[in-house]
Amino acid sequence: MGNATSDGRQSFRVGVVSSVDPKRATVKVSFPDLDAVSNDLPVLQRRTLGNRDYSLPKREEQVLCAFLGSGIECGFVLGSIYSLVDVPPVEDAEKRHYVAEDGSWWEYDHITHKLTACINGEIDVRAAGSVTIAAEGDLHLQAGGDVIVNGTVIRLN
Repeated sequence: MGNATSDGRQSFRVGVVSSVDPKRATVKVSFPDLDAVSNDLPVLQRRTLGNRDYSLPKREEQVLCAFLGSGIECGFVLGSIYSLVDVPPVEDAEKRHYVAEDGSWWEYDHITHKLTACINGEIDVRAAGSVTIAAEGDLHLQAGGDVIVNGTVIRLN
């Protein structure tokens, strides 16, 4: 799939990630219709200075690329694309949803103003200052083991 410019050059192409360089935040993209693989392409990030974001597509992930010039040598990856095979994890425009490969997920619902998370592992929160948990409604704590506060075990049952 491509989008030709007025002089016939391809400016956008859909391809499949063939390799990932996590250190440089780049990927190489395969274009089966061209029987070609791109050079290392930077992956567009939300922020790269000060508050920084980092997320890379995986091998075999379908991506949209923008190219500068007439070939696939110089360009960048705009992002990943859902397809009929790789479908979105939710179908709700009012939710921000993230799913990890281990099945862990978090979701924020903009309508209900609710943040929900299900983590298949431990959660470690550290703060250089105070941590405050406040609820205008009930506050529920449930543990399968002990609750430990400053080294003192509090038995819940």
